[in-house]
Amino acid sequence: MRKIKNKEKFLEKLLTPAEPGSEHGLLARLEGDWRVTGTWAFPPTDITTQVDTVMQNRLIMGGLFLEFTTAFEDGLIGSRAFFGYDPHERCYVGFSFSCLTPRIDTEKGAYDRQADSLALEGVEPFGDTGKTLRFRREFNFIASDKLGLRILYPDAPPERRVAMDLTAERV
Repeated sequence: MRKIKNKEKFLEKLLTPAEPGSEHGLLARLEGDWRVTGTWAFPPTDITTQVDTVMQNRLIMGGLFLEFTTAFEDGLIGSRAFFGYDPHERCYVGFSFSCLTPRIDTEKGAYDRQADSLALEGVEPFGDTGKTLRFRREFNFIASDKLGLRILYPDAPPERRVAMDLTAERV
């Protein structure tokens, strides 16, 4: 066991809240209330539905994380996700869960400055088949008050790759 000479100084440093870095400014761009519209498909089927919902994004824990919440028309929270930047891994990280399934999805990704896009990837169970499917979540910054949001399944056949193709406008 390591012997700590100045325990008070050690504890003060250890218990000081972290400060957001420059990468957290990207998360701040996603903060706010958004009207989300578009198409939700259910690969590998040919079923699609139209989406018209509200997304509420709030910076939490001193700006270190973004809490991302969507709701159905009746007000029931449909999904919640948390995004942050991990300086040790040097990537954006997230985890999400939904009222539609009893699982938590984790994801990691990067910001593409040239495309002005944040993309994260993870793996999720594929129904009750026992198989998993890689997914990709994209936030495409169109303007300060407009986003393109997509969820894709990169390994699916081309006609079934896009699961969500949405536009979000700040309200």
